[in-house]
Amino acid sequence: GYTPKLLSSRKEFNGSGYLLIIDVDKFRPGNRAARAFVGFGAGGSSLDLDYQLLDSHNKLVTQWKDGVGSSKGGTYCAQTLNRNTIKRLKGQL
Repeated sequence: GYTPKLLSSRKEFNGSGYLLIIDVDKFRPGNRAARAFVGFGAGGSSLDLDYQLLDSHNKLVTQWKDGVGSSKGGTYCAQTLNRNTIKRLKGQL
């Protein structure tokens, strides 16, 4: 398995293992009221992220963009992106 560690800055990376940098490209939280009154098709959320994977020598291993939308809210977007990232990293590492 993977043992992730959240760093407050890139300077905290000590060069052991890999560094995954995730930047939020675009986030639309959606509208809860619209989902409640109109239905699940309305007021959807979306989240677009940019990823960079660096090795222990700060060399770029891979980079990619991923984004999803959900009528259920932003949490579901984040969960889907997390699953997509693990699948992608399993192919790289």
